[in-house]
Amino acid sequence: MVVPVPLHRERERERGYNQAALLSKPLAKRLRLPHKAVLLMRTRAAGGQASAEFGERWEAVRGAFATRPGIQVDNLRVLLVDDVLTQGADAACLCTSVA
Repeated sequence: MVVPVPLHRERERERGYNQAALLSKPLAKRLRLPHKAVLLMRTRAAGGQASAEFGERWEAVRGAFATRPGIQVDNLRVLLVDDVLTQGADAACLCTSVA
């Protein structure tokens, strides 16, 4: 399945959209995989991280993601899509916090 990295609800409200979701939906269609935008949620905002080092980014996003209540992710194959990959802290943190 294809899953976009979730934005915090306040950030999504400000922007009006989640760019990772906009990228992941056509990708899922192209790959003929299910698109599961509701699999993950952001539990808290992480703030701006563009100029931070990996360790700082890791700490900023650690604990900021969770699976939605009642959703099991054991043994699922997930293609995680984000809008920008700088150092991979979001993806690394998601993989360790959801696993």
